Amino acid sequence: MSSVWMCRPIAAIPMTARPAGGWMNAEPMAERPIDLGDIVSSRFWQYLRNHTTYRHHAPMFQPIGGMEEIPHGFERQVGDLITYNARVTRIMQDNGGVTVEYDASDGAGSDIRRATADWCVCTIPFSVLSQLEVDVSADMRAAMRELHYHESVKAGLQMRRRFWESDHAIYGGITFTDLPIAEIGYPSNEMHSSGPGVLLGGYIYGPQAYAYNSMSPDERLESILSQVEQIHPEAREEFDTGVVLSWHRVPWMLGCYSNWDERGESYRAAARVDRRIVCAGEHLSYLPGWQEGSILSALDAIRRLHEVAASGLYSTQQGDGQ
Repeated sequence: MSSVWMCRPIAAIPMTARPAGGWMNAEPMAERPIDLGDIVSSRFWQYLRNHTTYRHHAPMFQPIGGMEEIPHGFERQVGDLITYNARVTRIMQDNGGVTVEYDASDGAGSDIRRATADWCVCTIPFSVLSQLEVDVSADMRAAMRELHYHESVKAGLQMRRRFWESDHAIYGGITFTDLPIAEIGYPSNEMHSSGPGVLLGGYIYGPQAYAYNSMSPDERLESILSQVEQIHPEAREEFDTGVVLSWHRVPWMLGCYSNWDERGESYRAAARVDRRIVCAGEHLSYLPGWQEGSILSALDAIRRLHEVAASGLYSTQQGDGQ
């Protein structure tokens, strides 16, 4: 038996057995209040608190077309400067600059090439960078190896029609459940449209995420669809296609987002300009897991690197990892 907690706009939740109407049946009919013990034991409050934090404010905006439109915007401006399908294998530095070795074969054999520059801003996640040969200080390398990345699995299920709207008057919001999928998210875009829609079929953390890591893609999809079906019996019939992403299985990420135990000396060592190399990304911000944290980290890294290069401090900092 699964438990379900609905979290969606108040207007979509009938607060009475019969809502207020017009003429002879105008008076509403009161619903029996939920017992306080049932509310507390449901653990619903644990989910509500996640959406009252600084990083989860209710009035949030999203780019038209999805979050990927942000990197697409960068690509339109600097796309001619990007080398695609380049898997970094080694980063070296000396008094003259930085050399990055990368494999441009895109998985077909080996095609090792080199790129050189005076300075390097490295945004490779530490979950990957810690496994490469990188010429940095011992403190920075230790920080790379120390950082843990959260486990997470996320599922997108495309349905042939938006039955949650037409059949259940659900417009946006989340269904929280104690099933392994944890939650179902309803899209807040293209409401009332007649076309298909994509449900967030699950957003999974903790031990359950590791269980999904061990499954094949088809097994993950079937497991999640079968659980969504317990909440929405129409899901199986309306299902069109879907994808389940396990971040620990993504080779260029190997985790969802960074998880510092504390931002002490290891964090500071990881963020320093190390001779001619500086690192940046969500893992070097106080907004981990967010594109905002990545962008702010990059801006800060570029500023500090510029100060070092412009002031000539490199000659006095060389070799000390500062």
